[in-house]
Amino acid sequence: MHQDRIMPYDVLPANAPAESEKKTDPAEVETRASEIGKCNEGYRCIFCNKIYSRKYGLRIHIRTHTGYKPLTCKVCEHRFGDPSNLNKHVRLHVTDDSRYKCDICGKVLVRRRDLERHKNSWHSEKNDGNVSDVGVNGAT
Repeated sequence: MHQDRIMPYDVLPANAPAESEKKTDPAEVETRASEIGKCNEGYRCIFCNKIYSRKYGLRIHIRTHTGYKPLTCKVCEHRFGDPSNLNKHVRLHVTDDSRYKCDICGKVLVRRRDLERHKNSWHSEKNDGNVSDVGVNGAT
């Protein structure tokens, strides 16, 4: 099918023992792939050729190819590869008292900043931009 496509284990040294977990260890693949990806434009993903200005961005991106998810939610133990996705997820565990509800469409968000961003993105022509603290059930 995709014989020219690089597989995660292809970026590791050929002399790595086949039975070694290092041969397909996602953390090792992430490290090697981000080192190999250095180019004039920045850092290129060896799997899909997407270019990142920072090595860190490439490392996080490589996890989408390898499935490496080293980050864990302390509340429910759900695993994540991207720290920003973990942070968004953790906010789902807050109590109803600390949530903000859009008075236009009813969408519930965890942070005031998220509600402001939501209103600016989805309702900017429909409202005056005011954001009020509204409980999940509409209580103020």
